[in-house]
Amino acid sequence: MPQSSFYLSDVERSKLFMFITTMDGKFIADKPRNTSNIEFVNNNKEFLQIIENECVGFFITSPTFTIQPLLSQQNRYIAEPTFTISQRYGGPYIAISLYRGFAKDDPINYKRTDIFHYPRYINLNNYNEEIAVSNELKQYYKQIVDYLKNRCKSVTIGSKKYLISSDLNASQLISNNS
Repeated sequence: MPQSSFYLSDVERSKLFMFITTMDGKFIADKPRNTSNIEFVNNNKEFLQIIENECVGFFITSPTFTIQPLLSQQNRYIAEPTFTISQRYGGPYIAISLYRGFAKDDPINYKRTDIFHYPRYINLNNYNEEIAVSNELKQYYKQIVDYLKNRCKSVTIGSKKYLISSDLNASQLISNNS
């Protein structure tokens, strides 16, 4: 599963949202809903509010690579109707998590952003069949990663490299535990 991690400021997170939406990408918050209808994030302000107050995970879909809708199902373990999106069903999609904080033992004391996609997704028309990720999704993912790499500086701690927003003071974010 291709995955990339970055340490992005809120300004860079906003710019990332705008970059993806200019590439015809749509964000869906990975949060419980009262209805099975999938709701897209409408704008940058709403995007940041959802991260701050509701959830940190999002699904990114685009006509470029998404060939099936995502599956929204009712959670049978909760009394009132609550719907969530089932991981890997439909799509394909790119997943992004924009964390609010960090663990005390993290080498970088700042909120991390992870972006990834699965290699295969379950076909909604036949649950016994998987859909392989297309070259279009791989290229779209690469465009996002390249965009972020160009907006970050690389910091090496030990033998590992970390990508941190250029607008952040990296030396102030490095943990004393490193």
